[in-house]
Amino acid sequence: MKLKMKPWLKGGIIGVLIAINLFVFYIIIYLPLGFAVFAGNPPFWFWIPPFLSGHMIALISIEFNGNTAIAIFLAIYFVVGALIETYLSRKSAKK
Repeated sequence: MKLKMKPWLKGGIIGVLIAINLFVFYIIIYLPLGFAVFAGNPPFWFWIPPFLSGHMIALISIEFNGNTAIAIFLAIYFVVGALIETYLSRKSAKK
């Protein structure tokens, strides 16, 4: 018998799996390779993919001795910034 899964639950499980895979990719491949190629001083654009995918917040919290308060602040900062940007773009599109 096949279990029926709600679409939002199935999508959530897929999203979590993608997020975990991206985090492992950044930790094991992307960051070490980038630091090796750029001799420990990567350029600004190197950090854009982890920031866009939201994984940089977890990496920053690890960098600051596991202080989750900094990670929570940065998460709120980026989410509020994205909401404001979305609101302003929709407002300008209506004109």
